[in-house]
Amino acid sequence: MGSVLQTFNNISYSKENLEDGRLKINIEIENERFQVVKQKVYDKLAKEVTIEGFRPGKAP
Repeated sequence: MGSVLQTFNNISYSKENLEDGRLKINIEIENERFQVVKQKVYDKLAKEVTIEGFRPGKAP
C-alpha cells in the first residue's frame, strides 16, 4: 500500500493505509518551528498543571 508525500504550510506529511484499517501518518516539520510550538504548549500546560511544592501556575 503506497503513501503520498504532501506539503501544507511548510509541513510535509504522508499517509499510508495499513492492514486492519489502520493508518500510518509521517509528519516532517522544521525544528525551529517545532521548538516555537513546543514552548507555547509547555507555557500553557505550566499554567494549568499543579505540582506539589510549586505555586499554582509556576510549574517548571
